[in-house]
Amino acid sequence: MWARLMAVASLASACLLPAAASAQNVFIGLSNTNGGFITEASGIGTASLGAGITFGSFSSVQVSATGAPILTLPSLVDTNTINTSGTGGTLWVAITETGLTTPLSSIGSSFTSNALTAGWTVNEQTFLNTDNALYGEETPLGNAVFTAIGTQGPVNTGTTTGSNFSVTMLYEIVGAGLNGNSNDTIDTTGVAAPVGAPGPIQGAGIPGIALAVCVFGFLTLRRRSKVVLCNLSGTILG
Repeated sequence: MWARLMAVASLASACLLPAAASAQNVFIGLSNTNGGFITEASGIGTASLGAGITFGSFSSVQVSATGAPILTLPSLVDTNTINTSGTGGTLWVAITETGLTTPLSSIGSSFTSNALTAGWTVNEQTFLNTDNALYGEETPLGNAVFTAIGTQGPVNTGTTTGSNFSVTMLYEIVGAGLNGNSNDTIDTTGVAAPVGAPGPIQGAGIPGIALAVCVFGFLTLRRRSKVVLCNLSGTILG
């Protein structure tokens, strides 16, 4: 009988342990339209196309991104993209970090165009995805359009209400048929939300384990036609 009670207590303890954190991965996707992104690089905490690749009409696309767990709050995800093209055209670059597990009370994004050929346009955007979507655009956080070198931000908006969410940074680079290049960055920061009251299961603690032991004892001894009483310390009376 005691062995059965201990087994239930162990099971209850396991149920109270927090679930393993989802992996935090950074993904880099490229597309010639806003959608259907092809993942070209990914990694835990960082991803890079350092050597540059040819994509569509762009002869060299170099992208790097760093996020958690390499970065720590307030830094969340930092991205950098450098593109050169012989014929111009339109290139979409999406960078997503998935599996973020720290609820944030606010997210700030700073947008920068470090180099931009005359006639080129870059639209930089950030999005919050509470469904942990890859390259998702669920909740817009901020955006900036550059036709010349400049900086805009920080833009502070957006909150998360739970864990396992993603943040996406999106670049729309329009070369307009001109040979040129761009060097653009987005820096995203976050402020951790205040710790709230524990959930009904996580807050159960030792009383919860004791209650589980009592319930098991009650059900077992009831089959033997005994009256069972339990107190919160887990002691079975009667």
